[in-house]
Amino acid sequence: MKRTFVILALTLALGGCATPGRPGRPAPPHPRQLEAAVALIRQGETARAKVILTTIVESPPVKGITDEALFRLALLNLKPAELAPSEHLLRRLKKDFPASNWTVQAQPLLELIGGADELRRQNRSLKGSNRSLSRANETLNRSNETLGKENEELRRQIDQLKHLDLELERKSK
Repeated sequence: MKRTFVILALTLALGGCATPGRPGRPAPPHPRQLEAAVALIRQGETARAKVILTTIVESPPVKGITDEALFRLALLNLKPAELAPSEHLLRRLKKDFPASNWTVQAQPLLELIGGADELRRQNRSLKGSNRSLSRANETLNRSNETLGKENEELRRQIDQLKHLDLELERKSK
């Protein structure tokens, strides 16, 4: 707990004493901010790490800091239900830092996210087809039931005709 407090205090202090930027613009991120975020991730403090990484990502880009922060933030934001925020961060990483090692690592992840999106589209399509086929199946089952009843009625009438035919034969003899 004490270590976490020290890291947080250090992060806040460094945020204030980073290289001054232009008035109205945030200062570039300091390497210690990234180190603090990585330490928080290791400790399982992902929510606090996200705050620091978001600050780094929103600051003017610095090679070796912002690219890693983009990748780590994308991983922390990765959720099966919502892939768009992570995909956006990874695409920004690829666009802003094409030669970064983090971009190389992000490429397969981007492909997996794209594949997951395609699978979701296919799943929605298949669910729609399944609903349509279920309705058609219900209609066919009702038709089959009606035809079964008609078939039974026809069998009953044929049996009556056979019985009547037998009686007519007996009377004619």
